[in-house]
Amino acid sequence: MNIYLGLYGCYRTFEQTYNNLFINLIENNKNYNFDIYINTEYKKGYQHTKWNNSNKNYKYSQEELDNILKKCYKSQLKNITYESLKKANNFPRVSNLINECKNNKKIYDLYIFIRVDCLLSYKINLDNYIKTFDDNNVKLICSDIIFEGRHDHNRDWNMGIISKNIDNINKFILNDYKILEPHDNELQKLLDSVKCISIYKFISLPFPPELQYKYKKDWHYGFNKEVFSFNKLVAPLTFEDSFYLKIIR
Repeated sequence: MNIYLGLYGCYRTFEQTYNNLFINLIENNKNYNFDIYINTEYKKGYQHTKWNNSNKNYKYSQEELDNILKKCYKSQLKNITYESLKKANNFPRVSNLINECKNNKKIYDLYIFIRVDCLLSYKINLDNYIKTFDDNNVKLICSDIIFEGRHDHNRDWNMGIISKNIDNINKFILNDYKILEPHDNELQKLLDSVKCISIYKFISLPFPPELQYKYKKDWHYGFNKEVFSFNKLVAPLTFEDSFYLKIIR
């Protein structure tokens, strides 16, 4: 079977994460063929200070970075794309990887997209894992960190995404579907079924008017509607809970 593995985002810690990817995924599934494609951004003298107080300096030339990436990801690495994005959102990188993949016209049995700077929490046995997948199902891969009281999901949900259907991945990340306006009761029921930890887990319906107003203005509500709408109109979308991703900064 052929597996597409798209790595995207900041390359800041790939030298600390690539070996984990091989041990927990690629070498643990020797009967599968993996093709790795990377979409990242090259900056000469790049310095990363986001989210912590320490500075990380990357002084590679692009040629040096190319060679190190090829050495780390071995023969499985098929292409590296460098591009700058105006916003920090990484999902456009996923969409660009998808377009590249479709232009190559090679069909894969499973499409996995994860951030370059993440570690897999567990070994993944694809023989067992793929059996759990409906052909159209989409799974969001979450962070290993639990945030108490969050109303969209209690883990960061945009660490990665998996499906057998590459078009459904693209629809989700591009919001290429109608956003519905569900009633609270049906939204609660759907979110519970896809393992999304939402405000409905903490507060019983009906919400007090003041809380109802605040929640409906919050971005959490917008995300919850996206999850609801995708499930209703496109395909099953759930949160992966058999493994997580840990960001290395």
